[in-house]
Amino acid sequence: MGIWVACRVDQCAVVRIGSWGEPHGTPGHQVNYRWSSLSACPLCGAGLLVHFDHDCFHQPWEEPWDMDWSWAGRR
Repeated sequence: MGIWVACRVDQCAVVRIGSWGEPHGTPGHQVNYRWSSLSACPLCGAGLLVHFDHDCFHQPWEEPWDMDWSWAGRR
């Protein structure tokens, strides 16, 4: 996880919304891996929704890519 920048306390995972595939480098990984999660700050109540997407289908001269999107919210 990590820490909240404003409060300097540890993030608290609320829910793993969903995932698909296996992480890169683990048995069963086949090109794609993605997940979404929601975490919250136990001190101020701020929230963070994160979606991560990995795709390693690439030509030999390309690199695999990892991309994430995040949305912050406050109570």
